[in-house]
Parts: sequence; structure tokens; C-alpha cells
Amino acid sequence: MTYFPTAMLAACALYFFSGYLLAETALPATESTVATQSDTRILNDRASVQLPEGFTRMTEEQIADRYTAAQPRPQEVWYTDTGENIISLAFLFPFPGKPLADGHVPELAAMMKNQMAAQKPVLTTQKVNGHTVSRLETVSSDAPGTRVYQIIQLSAFSDELMMVVFTTPETLKGTYQPAGTATLDSLRY
Repeated sequence: MTYFPTAMLAACALYFFSGYLLAETALPATESTVATQSDTRILNDRASVQLPEGFTRMTEEQIADRYTAAQPRPQEVWYTDTGENIISLAFLFPFPGKPLADGHVPELAAMMKNQMAAQKPVLTTQKVNGHTVSRLETVSSDAPGTRVYQIIQLSAFSDELMMVVFTTPETLKGTYQPAGTATLDSLRY
């Protein structure tokens, strides 16, 4: 079995709960609806996903500005700006070169759930498009007075851990959570 350093896994989880995606840095506004687009090729054309309408890809410069402390940074981020909030979908590979078999995803997710116990995550595991995926859903504090809803999806992608993190303000959870789940369900590779 492949084990991941628990300190590194905890750091990954805590990084995304620190709210970098909802920071005050302005991004170009796009019209946002929760209707789904057709398939969008992602991750250097190695996968596809049906993104909600209005989601656009962050540039490398935007990722560098918004994820200054992340090591490694997300490989790709898709987002929409409502004018007041940013809703995002980030793809990252926190342990490059560290092998992960599809069948070990639930064990890794259980470790991560234990490390994130203070955020009271809800863990589910299922098969999605032929892959075992585990999802941790949680609401946590971002900045004073701001609560953030996230779905962190773990899966094996080319035999490595892929984390896909869907983030929206808790106040918009009712509007964007169904679109976030549908997007994660549409991921094919």
C-alpha cells in the first residue's frame, strides 16, 4: 500500500481551507449561471469536464498571484466571478511521482478526514466514470465573517493523487453546490 506523509496531506487540506480563492484580489468578471457547458478539455488535453457556464481558465499569472504559498500550486484553475465572490474549481497534484492505485483512494480520504476533523468533513466514496473517487464536503471559516463551502475530490489520475477542489461561499452553496457536484461527476480521463 502507498502511504502519503500525513503532515504533507494535512498541509494540502489546510491550504485550501485557508480561503485563498476567495481573497480580495479582483479577477475579470464573467457572467455566471449554473447551466452546464459542453465538454471542456483540461489538464493538457488528458481529461475533460463539463464546467458551469461562465467559468474561465485562470492564467498562470493569476494562479501564481492567488496561490503564492502553495507547493505545488494547482496545475489548472477554472473560476467565475460573481462580482462579489469567486467560485472555483482547482486541479492539483500534491505528490508528483508518488504512486497511488485507484483502490487506495478511500484509505487516503479517510486519513485526510481524520486530519481535517475540526472542519467536520462529510466523506463519501463512489465510482465516477470508472474511477474510485472520495469526496470531502465541508464548511469552514475563511476570513472574519466569511464561511466557505468546499468539495475536495480525491482520485488516482495516471497513478498519482489528483485533488479537485470546488469552492464557493457558503451563502451561495444552494446555488452552486449542484453545479459543482455535476461538474465533478462529469470528469473523464
